[in-house]
Parts: sequence; structure tokens; C-alpha cells
Amino acid sequence: MQNIKNVKTRKVKATVIPGMYPGTYACKATRILDYLKGINPEKLVLNGEIVDGWHLSRSYFSVSHLKVLRQLIKM
Repeated sequence: MQNIKNVKTRKVKATVIPGMYPGTYACKATRILDYLKGINPEKLVLNGEIVDGWHLSRSYFSVSHLKVLRQLIKM
């Protein structure tokens, strides 16, 4: 993975984020976070499982998953 601090964000018209499945092992949180930090979209569309209440109470909601949610809120 590249060091995101050295990468400028690129402007894009729109970005669609499909189901990320946070709180599960299927979530690729680090890759998603790198991507989100590398773009500056005019519109951000969240489509699918972004926050699932069932998974918020499980023990596998890792720090990397929380970082993705914080980045989405910033955007």
C-alpha cells in the first residue's frame, strides 16, 4: 500500500461506495480508507451496507473500520 500522506487528492465528479460490510472480516477497511483519502468527490453516494446495527455490537468492529466511518463523516 502506498503512503497516503504523500499523495494528493484527486478531484472526481462522483464516487459510489458500495456495501462495505463494516464489522465483518469481509470489510477491506484499510483499502477503502486509502481510496477515500485519495479522492475529493463533488458527490459521494453511499450504496449498501455502510453501517449495520447488528455488527456494531459485535467484538470485531476494529479500529480500521471506525477510521473508515470517520473519513466518510468528514467527507
